[in-house]
Amino acid sequence: MLLLLLLSSLAHSTTPNNLFKDSTLAFDQTGAVDTKTSLEITIQFRIWSQNITSSDLIYLKLPRFSRSTYTQGKDGGAVGQDIAMGSAYCGQAANSAAIQLGTNASGTILWDTVDSTPLVGNGCQEMSSCNLHGTCDYCYNTCTCDMGFGNPATEVYEYGSVRIDCAERTCPKGKSLRDLPVDGDRAHADSECSNNGKCDRSIGHCTCFDGWEGLACDRMICPNRCSGHGICASMKEQAGMSNAFPLGRNVTDRVYGRTPLSRDTVAWDYDTMYGCVCDSSWPVGLEWGEWQKAEWHGPDCSQKRCPMGDDPVTKANETDCKGVTPTGSTESGKEGNGCVVECSNRGVCVYEEGIGTCKCFEGFLGENCDTLSPYGMELGEWFDPAWDE
Repeated sequence: MLLLLLLSSLAHSTTPNNLFKDSTLAFDQTGAVDTKTSLEITIQFRIWSQNITSSDLIYLKLPRFSRSTYTQGKDGGAVGQDIAMGSAYCGQAANSAAIQLGTNASGTILWDTVDSTPLVGNGCQEMSSCNLHGTCDYCYNTCTCDMGFGNPATEVYEYGSVRIDCAERTCPKGKSLRDLPVDGDRAHADSECSNNGKCDRSIGHCTCFDGWEGLACDRMICPNRCSGHGICASMKEQAGMSNAFPLGRNVTDRVYGRTPLSRDTVAWDYDTMYGCVCDSSWPVGLEWGEWQKAEWHGPDCSQKRCPMGDDPVTKANETDCKGVTPTGSTESGKEGNGCVVECSNRGVCVYEEGIGTCKCFEGFLGENCDTLSPYGMELGEWFDPAWDE
């Protein structure tokens, strides 16, 4: 590269504010960058505050004339890699503050910005100068878009391509439930709207498919919003809840997706999959004074259990859950732990608008069917005067 230094005048001043006065750069080439053509640079300046001698040096700083932020391009390579100045050069915006002149006349290098410089390269003009939502890489005339705007050099988008001029917004991303694994232990990559919705590029907003919610459609909606009789909790949250199923005693040590409950690493869906933890008027768990079933139940907590009680016929106490392991659990109830026995095993639970009521078998009475009936059967059907009122 040919560099011509034209010193218009040398003067000494005690004013330390600026090194140079009336400094300008001129280039002999504008428009599209030709990576095979050298660029001639003319520098014109007057010394303002330093004495320059024959042993002093004057420096020219042209940031990104020899480095690129991108890996693409036939003369490119790794990000930040030097580009041979004889074969390629990069540009700068007009009057760029990054272009500086300096001298070591004071013993250390002091820098000052150049007052006036032209545009070098086309400045991504064919991409509307990145639409004010990105930075032009003058090495390759490629836009590096701001966060929230399209940048296909580093991102992959579903549902159509994203414009490369930073004119379109991108949407929040989350782990994809539906993508294919890329190898034996990598899957569920981050995707726009988590592949559970569509992106409105005019505003950068996800419209989620049914069953999903969140800014990135990255959370599963609980069934029927738990019907107002429970809370919607993630798998990670439920792992630390003593009343979530499957039940476990050492909830402070439980982490969703760790041995022995599952794998050796945290499960990918710990903050994606959600489920209902139903309400109960009695404490739920495996400890003393707790019961192994909640009062409200069902996937959406829409059903209230029938009254519970001990079977009046058997000698055993069916409500005693000491040593009993609930479904799906690896632990059993402690001393004083209770089993929920609806209708005392002597009736069926009938639901009306989600509220359970016991329909007792023949010969049994009470709201929980725990009392032997003195009335017996009538014509082969269950008979209880309370049901005939």
